[in-house]
Amino acid sequence: IWGTYVHGLFDHPSPRRALCQAAGISSHVPNEPPWAEQKQQLYSAMADLIEEHLDLEPLHRYVDL
Repeated sequence: IWGTYVHGLFDHPSPRRALCQAAGISSHVPNEPPWAEQKQQLYSAMADLIEEHLDLEPLHRYVDL
């Protein structure tokens, strides 16, 4: 909950690394790409799945009013 309150704090590897070190978790190696980049990849993959499996035509008609 604390991590979600401090919006964007964990978007980059250095704060994640510092938090793990402070917690005594020396074996953790955070991914180097920024979290924002990883989130975008996840969102794109989810959007692809939605497009593939749902009929979005009714939504497009509603939005294009």
